[in-house]
Amino acid sequence: MDGFGAHDPQADRRMAASTLAAWLPQVALYPLRGHCAPVILLVALLLGIGGSSITALVPLIVGSLWTAHYAVRVIETTSYGHATPPRLTGDALSLTDGFTWSALVAPALLLVLHLEGARIAVWVLAALLPAHWIVLATTRSLVAASHPAQLVSAIGATGAVYAAVCAMLVGAALIGDWMSRHVPGFLLIGTWLYLLFAGCHLLGFVAYQRHERLGIGVQVERPTVAREREAEQARRLDVLLGEIAALHAAGQDEAAAQRMRDTLPGPADARRFHEELYDRLKSIPARGLALTQAARMIAFLIDRRLLDRALEIHENALDLDSRFRAESVLHLRPLAERALETRQAALLSRLLDCAQASFAGDAALRLLDSLRIRLHLELERDEVAARAALEALGNLDGHPNAAELRTYARVLAIGGGRPRRPGPGDPSGADRSE
Repeated sequence: MDGFGAHDPQADRRMAASTLAAWLPQVALYPLRGHCAPVILLVALLLGIGGSSITALVPLIVGSLWTAHYAVRVIETTSYGHATPPRLTGDALSLTDGFTWSALVAPALLLVLHLEGARIAVWVLAALLPAHWIVLATTRSLVAASHPAQLVSAIGATGAVYAAVCAMLVGAALIGDWMSRHVPGFLLIGTWLYLLFAGCHLLGFVAYQRHERLGIGVQVERPTVAREREAEQARRLDVLLGEIAALHAAGQDEAAAQRMRDTLPGPADARRFHEELYDRLKSIPARGLALTQAARMIAFLIDRRLLDRALEIHENALDLDSRFRAESVLHLRPLAERALETRQAALLSRLLDCAQASFAGDAALRLLDSLRIRLHLELERDEVAARAALEALGNLDGHPNAAELRTYARVLAIGGGRPRRPGPGDPSGADRSE
């Protein structure tokens, strides 16, 4: 339901989703809604009084100012994505407002040209006046609204609709002049104002639809398939988090974890779904569930070769709980390789220790043996530690990385087992130098 002159979000969404043809009936109803109908009545009364006598100039001037000012306001609010008519505010008579100056100058120039008999100039200026209003409404700059290139751009953006609105207004003026001898002036003025504000709403609607071309910062986003998917994903995430929070509060974390595993990512961006779920689980707080989601995310990111982010998540999970366990030891091999490539010695050591504690007895753990040797040799430069780790492996027959490990054994044999030089403050330096 439309509020009286207030923004109606539902009407805004309907307009945003409508095509030009579908919105035309609403254009016809627009001047009868909200503040527009009272404005038409008030301005028609002022113009009727002002046109009845040469001594009634004040109502004529005020009515003209309000007409032009409100026409621009209609274009402005519609171009932002609002379907309801705006209020007629007090700045309609303020000389500091650009809309008012436009309302003063443009009609005055038209009148002067008409009195001078410059018919062609009058028609050209009348045809450009709606474009002037469009640019003024979308930029609030009199300079831009008077620039020929801006006017041509506005006409080009609105296209056939612009020509139709101009033809409608000019036709209404010509017919009104002919009918003035048979119909009361107040009724004719009210009808012309109705058509004017309906036409301005139509121009604003087209400007809204083509806001990228006109450079308008709209306030109501047009619905697209991508935005609908994002909205559905956000809704799904909110529902899932509500269910998880309720189960967690009831002490049913296993059921909450299962509900989380059973819920597929949203249709818009699966990675963002996982990331937002992880961040919001940490804020509940539900550390165990956050760790479960971290393990899911690591598998998801590895599958998409986003190893740097997967490594960050693993480190973050270890910070939450040093006993963090990935879903599979097979997920740790690519993470460990990436940590080695990026020379993150401390993180690699942490990761390997965590894997050893979490997957003790798992045969797949042997896939990480060569990475521990490389950690000692390439990053720590500690041949003694590398040799000790290699000797702890025992017989390499049947080892999945036997060839690589035997190569390291030969390198260490040639190196003579020289220990790394202990650094300052190294508590193990004395022992290793003996």
